[in-house]
Amino acid sequence: MLLIRTNCVYSNVFISRFSKKDIRNTFFCFSRFYTLVSKKDKLKEIPIFQELPPLFKGNALEKVQQAQIQTLDPTHERTLLFSKKSPYSVKPGDILQVETYNSLPNKTNVSTFSGYIIAIRRKGVDTSFRLRNQIMKTGVEIQFNLYSPTIKSIKVLLRGALGRIRRAKLYYLRQPKHNPGPVENIIKNKEKQSKSY
Repeated sequence: MLLIRTNCVYSNVFISRFSKKDIRNTFFCFSRFYTLVSKKDKLKEIPIFQELPPLFKGNALEKVQQAQIQTLDPTHERTLLFSKKSPYSVKPGDILQVETYNSLPNKTNVSTFSGYIIAIRRKGVDTSFRLRNQIMKTGVEIQFNLYSPTIKSIKVLLRGALGRIRRAKLYYLRQPKHNPGPVENIIKNKEKQSKSY
């Protein structure tokens, strides 16, 4: 029995039974099929993908809404105007004047509407408010989205125009007996009262 040593393993070959061809085949079978890399050889750089950012902790929807509000209202004027925490926020019963663009992207034609607030819906980017006025003895209501790009400006004409109000929704003003009338008459009456004092 003869022990034949290859690069990887030892193999036992019986010289009496196998020829030189068989011995060569055993060398081929048990030889190694890889090469050693020296320090002189230049290796190619393997591209490694960047690590994923860490998972966001908290409410992701609120973060997205804050980012949208930041782009739609960079000065935060509208946000403070309808925020409950702000001392200058508007309340139901206040009279507002809203200027809106009739068509976008053309910002030439502008229409105005003034009315008293009968409802405020605070819901992040979808915050909206409803104004009511009486035009030609007909009640007209328009609901505006606060962060809509069609709104040019919002002005507060009169605060507390309807006196002390204890409700958040003033839908009862649609009834004829509670209808305060046109906004122009309400402002004139308030001016007369302030002059008399």
